[in-house]
Amino acid sequence: KYFESTMCLLAGILPSIVITISGKSQDASWDAAKKQLMENIKDYMRYVKDVKSHVDDNTINYGNFKEVRQYIEQDYFNVETMKTKNQAAVGLYTFVLDIVRWLLLCNQNERQRQLAIASSQHQVRY
Repeated sequence: KYFESTMCLLAGILPSIVITISGKSQDASWDAAKKQLMENIKDYMRYVKDVKSHVDDNTINYGNFKEVRQYIEQDYFNVETMKTKNQAAVGLYTFVLDIVRWLLLCNQNERQRQLAIASSQHQVRY
């Protein structure tokens, strides 16, 4: 499920991922992940490393994060389980959680910025 969660994050970013009209991964199964992510590991890793810049630039489909939540909220999505798999699983687990946390932080800061702008505009009267 760890590769599938990255597949959801990369939908609309990594060209090899087949997406729906709404920009979500059409099929996030393990078989689809192997085919769409693992055929070119170098490209996959390059796009994984680039996800943060898409969050920063606001060029990521925020619906992807809703899809990812279905994975990270599962009981098996934890460090202890990852360690029983392999180091790559631990890395993917950490990556997915960090990106989701980064998005939440960016959204929180953006909302605070918008509120501050609105408040200052409301306070300044000519």
